[in-house]
Amino acid sequence: MDVSLLLAFLVSGLVGALIGVEREHVHAGKTRFGGIRVFIFIALFGTLSAMLDDAYSSGAYSSLIMVMAFVGVMVVISLSYVAKVYLEKSIDIANEVAAFITFLLGVMCYTAEFQVFAVILAIIITTLLATKRITHEFAKKLKHVEIFDTLKFAIIALVILPVLPDEQLHLLPAGLSIQYPELYAALSLNFYHVWLMVVFISGISFIGYVLVKIFGADKGIGITGLAGGLVSSTAVTMTMAAKVKENELLLRACVFATVIACAIMFMRIVIEVMVVNFSLLGYVLVSMLSMALTGVVLAAIVWKGKGILLGEKMKIENKEAERSELVLKSPFSLMPAIKFGLFFAVILLTANIVETYFGNSGIYALGVISGLADVDAITLTMATKAGAGEIADGIAVTTITLAAISNTIVKFSIAYLLGTRAFGKLIGMIFGVIILVGLLTILL
Repeated sequence: MDVSLLLAFLVSGLVGALIGVEREHVHAGKTRFGGIRVFIFIALFGTLSAMLDDAYSSGAYSSLIMVMAFVGVMVVISLSYVAKVYLEKSIDIANEVAAFITFLLGVMCYTAEFQVFAVILAIIITTLLATKRITHEFAKKLKHVEIFDTLKFAIIALVILPVLPDEQLHLLPAGLSIQYPELYAALSLNFYHVWLMVVFISGISFIGYVLVKIFGADKGIGITGLAGGLVSSTAVTMTMAAKVKENELLLRACVFATVIACAIMFMRIVIEVMVVNFSLLGYVLVSMLSMALTGVVLAAIVWKGKGILLGEKMKIENKEAERSELVLKSPFSLMPAIKFGLFFAVILLTANIVETYFGNSGIYALGVISGLADVDAITLTMATKAGAGEIADGIAVTTITLAAISNTIVKFSIAYLLGTRAFGKLIGMIFGVIILVGLLTILL
C-alpha cells in the first residue's frame, strides 16, 4: 500500500470536511447545494482526478482526465447556481465558489509538497466564510477616503519597493570619503530597507485598525483599547483621558484601556524584533514580556475594581457612557507613512553618527530621546544594527527598553495633563511599576 497516496486522500478529505462543516452549519435546515458530505466528495474527487490523470494521461492525451474532471465540476456547480437563482431568487455565489475551490484544493492534496499549503488555504477560506457578517460590517464602516488611501499606498508600495536599490548608498560625495572616512561611512542608507520597514509597520497598524473597525464603539472601552493599542497606544491614552474627564464613572474602564494599550505596545515591539532580527528575540522578550505582563496584571486588578489601586470597588452605572470614541487615521494614509519613513531614516543616520563619535552612552541617549516621539523607529534601527553585527545585542535591547520606558513616561504625562486627577494618579502608579520592572530587566 502506498502510504503517501493514502495520506493525500486523508488530507483531502479533511480539507473538504473543514469547509463542509462550515457550509453545513450556515445552511442548517435549508435545501442548499453542498453539506459536509458533498464537500468531502468534491475534495476527494479532485485528488482522485489528479491521481488518474498522473497515471493514465500521457502524450497527446496529457491532462485529458484533469480537464474532463474540471469541466464536469464546473457544469454541476453552474447548474446548482442557476437552480438557486431560479427557485430562491438568490444571487449569493459563495457556496458555489467554495465548492469549486474545494475541488482545486483536492487536486493540490495529491502532490505532497502542496498539502500543507492546501490545508492553510482551507483554513483561510473557512475563516472568511464563517466571518461573513463581520467582514460585511467592516466593509460598511469603511469610508471612501480610507479605501482610496489604502489603494494609493498599495500601488506606491508595490511600485516603489521593487525599484529601490537594496544596498547601502552613501549620502555624501565620494570625494569626502578620504577626508572624513568615519562620517562618510555613517551617512549611508539602504532605501529599500527603509521603505520595507514603512510597509511592515503600516501593516501591523492596519491589523489593529481593522480590529477597531470591526468591534466598533459599541463593544466597550476595554476592547477598543486592546485593539487600538496595535495602532497607537498614545492615541488610546489621549482618548481615555478625555473620556474620563467627561464622565468620572468611567475611571476604571479608562485606566484599564490605557494600561492594556501600553501592554500591547510592548508586544508590538516583540513582533517587530521577531520579524527584523529573530536572533534578538530571546533577549528583548525578557524585558518587553515582563513589562507587558505587569501591565496586564495591574489592569486586571483595576478592572475588578478592588484592591489598593482603587481603595474600594467602583461601578459603572451608565453603560452607554462606556462606549469609546477612539479616532484613528488609516495607517495606509500616504503622508503619515512618508513621515514615518523620514523619521526612521533620521534615526538610522543619527544612530550611525552617535555610535561612531559617542559610543554606547550616545546610543542609550538616542533611545530615550527617540522614544519620546515613537518606539517603532528606534526598535527597527536597533534590531537592524544588531543583526548586521554593528552593535552588541545587549546594547540594542537596552536601548529599545529605554525607548519603551521613555514612551511610557510620555503617555503618563498625557494622562496626567488631559485626564482627571484620579486618572493621572492611577496611571502614574501603574506605569511607575511597569517602568521599575523595565529598569530591573536592564540592570539584572
